[in-house]
Amino acid sequence: MIDQLKFMDDLKEIKLMVEDQQPRYTIVDTIDDKIRGYQKEVDEFEKWAEEESKKQENMAVPDDNWQDGGVENFG
Repeated sequence: MIDQLKFMDDLKEIKLMVEDQQPRYTIVDTIDDKIRGYQKEVDEFEKWAEEESKKQENMAVPDDNWQDGGVENFG
């Protein structure tokens, strides 16, 4: 929800710039800055998710192959 509120604030800021008839290059620069900020958040999340995935792989229980087809091997 916080992300949506932040995004709405960004849109309101850009809308105000348009209403105030700011130069197009200023508006485009602001939009580019916002895009870079959101892209950075996505990149950081993807990096975190990849690290978590690697942790999960390392924690996986190894397959000892001591069971065959779900039947216990007693001996």
